[in-house]
Amino acid sequence: MRLKRYRDKGILNPPNLLGDLEAVDIEEEHVAGRNHNVDLVAPVSVEDHRRVTRNREAAGASMRPEKKSTKLVALALKATSVFLELLSESMWKWAELLEKECGRQA
Repeated sequence: MRLKRYRDKGILNPPNLLGDLEAVDIEEEHVAGRNHNVDLVAPVSVEDHRRVTRNREAAGASMRPEKKSTKLVALALKATSVFLELLSESMWKWAELLEKECGRQA
């Protein structure tokens, strides 16, 4: 399991990229889809992993294996786009948290 690389460095709970920064139930999300790119992974909570999967299904980004390279790349791009959209939402929330904190310190 790739999360082992975090644990080997003494990081017991790697950051959750899509939601709660304090999440404990972290697992690997194959950003482009496991069948499209097995190496591109990101740490997410179990709940966020389910959310990415639901959003991909709603977007029609199939996770099934594909032999035709052009179709495989198209599916990988769609799957990655869904992940990046959710990552963008999280980054916006984090920025708002920082702005709130800065407002309290001013």
